[in-house]
Amino acid sequence: MKQNYRILIPDGHSTWAVSVLHCLKEFKRYEFVVLSAREKAPIKYSKYTHSYIYYDILSEIDKVKFIRSIIIEQHIDIILPIAEEEISFFIRNKTQFLEDTACIPLPNVSDFEVAIDKQKLAVFLENEKLPLPKSITYNGDLELIEQLNFPILIKPIDEKGGDGIVKLQSIEAFHKHLSVNPSNNLFIQEFIEGYDIDCSVICNEGEILAYTIQKGYLQGDTPFAPQLGLEFLPQEDILDVVKQLMKRLNWSGVAHIDLRFDQNQNDFKVIEINARFWGSVEASKVSGINFPYLSLQMALDKAVEAQTYRFINYVRFKGVLKYAVKKPWMLLNLKFLIQNTEVPSIVKDPLPTLRRFKDWLIRKGVN
Repeated sequence: MKQNYRILIPDGHSTWAVSVLHCLKEFKRYEFVVLSAREKAPIKYSKYTHSYIYYDILSEIDKVKFIRSIIIEQHIDIILPIAEEEISFFIRNKTQFLEDTACIPLPNVSDFEVAIDKQKLAVFLENEKLPLPKSITYNGDLELIEQLNFPILIKPIDEKGGDGIVKLQSIEAFHKHLSVNPSNNLFIQEFIEGYDIDCSVICNEGEILAYTIQKGYLQGDTPFAPQLGLEFLPQEDILDVVKQLMKRLNWSGVAHIDLRFDQNQNDFKVIEINARFWGSVEASKVSGINFPYLSLQMALDKAVEAQTYRFINYVRFKGVLKYAVKKPWMLLNLKFLIQNTEVPSIVKDPLPTLRRFKDWLIRKGVN
């Protein structure tokens, strides 16, 4: 049996890289080699990063050659891409690497492209008769807008994590928005009265091997930003929808599905698929499902045994800071802070968070 595995994280600059690394920190047999298109990404400063290699943006052909050389020089056993851009790269080029190393499970290219494209996903869901909000792609035809029930949400085609979403209450508000932000390519959905809820999965050829279901209870920085507090729940009716979705996509690998409960129709509608690891992946680990670890096990062709998760509450670090300002007495619950927040991970490995804070100050123009 191999004693140590060298893991290549090829996108150390991704938003979720440190969270994934923290899910794997307790496994002493893993050594992490990190590539990054940023010279000073937060993961560089983690005590769990064994080697950090910065590279300039390369052409696809040169990037393949570069990564192959790293795999050989660093004796890489498993490739662990984290974000969609890098996952897409390895889906396209995996045959270039599999002679030398293993890779975590990935979907095929056509299904991946459906999942990450809001417009393609809406068409897919409608064709497969899976629940979704009424959706259109606005191309200048005002008759399409008149068919929608307000309020509506305008969603940027290429943004994730709630960035850039605008809620409009009326057709007049839409015209006003368009006069300030002219465009003939907008993805628009009817706003669903209800609440958001998510399902995180890892799959093999359309079969869900493990999952968690979580509902937010602590608002992020904006109304559409990721939640800072999560409640893990049993919710079989959501799982039924997600099972159908993953099966019809023949999905392999991880995904984080955003859904919304429609209080008028009493069902759960698919909003978006994040075909990558996600910000609350550590919360899933604390609840009992370690998605990065299961991904590595699958890369090594090891069976994933039946998994269950605990129905807990969890608060991310920014949520803890929010409580510190608005409800400081909540911080007196030391047991909760230690067992149900990101605080222990950050105390044990503080430098990536300090680097994030420095980057934030730089963006704000603070010297």
